[in-house]
Amino acid sequence: MQLIISNQHNEIISSGHTDSPLTASVYKEFAYQSSEPFWQSTAREIHYPGTHIAMHEVDVLQSVNVQTLDAPQMVSLFFVENGSLVSKAGNQTSYWQISSLQHNLLYSAYSTDATFFEQQKNLRLNIISFTPKRFAELTEGAGKITDHVNNQIAKGNSSSLSEQRNLRINLSMMRLFRDLKDNSFHPSARKLHVESKVLELLALQCNQLAQETDQTNSYKLTPRDIQKLNEVRDYLLHDIACSPGLSELSRHSGLNMFKLKSGFKQLFNQTIFGFLRERRLEHAMDQLKNRDKALTDIAYESGFASLAHFSDAFRKKYGSPPGKWRNH
Repeated sequence: MQLIISNQHNEIISSGHTDSPLTASVYKEFAYQSSEPFWQSTAREIHYPGTHIAMHEVDVLQSVNVQTLDAPQMVSLFFVENGSLVSKAGNQTSYWQISSLQHNLLYSAYSTDATFFEQQKNLRLNIISFTPKRFAELTEGAGKITDHVNNQIAKGNSSSLSEQRNLRINLSMMRLFRDLKDNSFHPSARKLHVESKVLELLALQCNQLAQETDQTNSYKLTPRDIQKLNEVRDYLLHDIACSPGLSELSRHSGLNMFKLKSGFKQLFNQTIFGFLRERRLEHAMDQLKNRDKALTDIAYESGFASLAHFSDAFRKKYGSPPGKWRNH
């Protein structure tokens, strides 16, 4: 597989050959750094039969085009935590763009791909790739969403999980990215740990698309409505300790009260404050890993008015109080 990197003037600035990332016969995990005139990066890769995981953090110092020749066919889960990229496959004239906090699943039927990286800092990108055979094995009988992708692969057609738009990365996915980098598991159990997280990410992708499809079909939301409701969601997640009222959210989004409440519930399958409560509890669960942080501080930082209120809500969701969970 040949990699050709060119600048914005189409001048080749680097080229070389590399092995296909899907040729591993045993489990292997490694990290490395790259320092080039056009980018500086740190990366962690995990290989095992039929699967390749790459987690990149990159400062792109100048805009570049990365072209791949003789690329193997693969199904790839793209998760962009921060930054953006633009890709074009084979002789296609259309471009696919993915930006911060977005994800999708793509299958390219072409052996030539080009990816454009604008100059940017702190691009954080996670890619999980499968051979078509391995993807089919994992998703056999899983349902119509992955069946569609597999049918397109069998026909030799490029395909994506969500054809019309990229999906939004949620907090559950963000936790799984951290879990993939967690080296605390014993080496004998690490592969099982990694495989379970990969399957969970794929399941979350499919579940999110299925829910959004059902919700969008049940009530006619315009693309503009969906954009504004996603902005409301981002506004809530920006500071989960804050408790904005419905009138404030209505003014911020430009949506009337009815469309704000009913549209949010349709798009995210939760009421606005039910959504915020769930995210606060998930944040608190994550903070419990820091044993030096007091429970009262975790409660306030997560947006609860008191430790008692936090403990009661936590017990209802997770089945035991936060103090007992921390001691597990």
